[in-house]
Amino acid sequence: MKSALIFISFLIASFSALPVKEETTISGYSLDVSQPLTNSSIMSFSIDRYAGIIVRVFETNTTSFDKSMLSTLNNAIAYHSLRIEAFMAPTMFAKLSGSEQFDVVANNFRNNSIGFVNTVYISVNDTKLFSTNTTANSAFIESIVTRGMQLKYNVGIFTNSKLWKKITDNYDGLDGNVRLWYWANNGEGIMNEGAPNFNDFKSFGNWAKPDIKQFAKNEMVDGAKVNRNVFAIRKN
Repeated sequence: MKSALIFISFLIASFSALPVKEETTISGYSLDVSQPLTNSSIMSFSIDRYAGIIVRVFETNTTSFDKSMLSTLNNAIAYHSLRIEAFMAPTMFAKLSGSEQFDVVANNFRNNSIGFVNTVYISVNDTKLFSTNTTANSAFIESIVTRGMQLKYNVGIFTNSKLWKKITDNYDGLDGNVRLWYWANNGEGIMNEGAPNFNDFKSFGNWAKPDIKQFAKNEMVDGAKVNRNVFAIRKN
């Protein structure tokens, strides 16, 4: 009897020591856009219970701010209480450094009185925008993140585990406050959607939990071509 109790106690202790996957709770749905939106589309998003919008604000080819998206940013905040975020796709093959490319975005936000962007996400998805040297790529990304945080922005990365591995060799040295927006779908359209939850997430880099997941790509919502996301509850 005593031996049986000891064995049961051992099993309980062993199971208690196993790592437990921390659940990521969905807070709402958002859309990310690369083309200007009309007022009616933005209004419809809010009515259809989309709680956030992520706006592309950077022209990679010219390393310039995309001024065509200013009306989308202003309309989103002026008429509807959406969570507003931005994303940019910087490139290593530009005359501007990584930090200078972030400055392009930040300066245009300031010059156009855009002070309501919650987070700026840095896209690390296109291998053509990076070198084959993963150490150099990591340093480039780090310089952009550092500049964003110096300017008091919340900063995030938009990528997935395979691309992060290929571009940075799974770099895990980013600041712990850097957020993760990852994507998991099988291609464009409704038939290729991923699951609208975080159940598929596995930690990589230095991220134990994601902030946003893009699960649908290039779909029509309220007359606009968008990508669809779920976002997690966050502290700020």
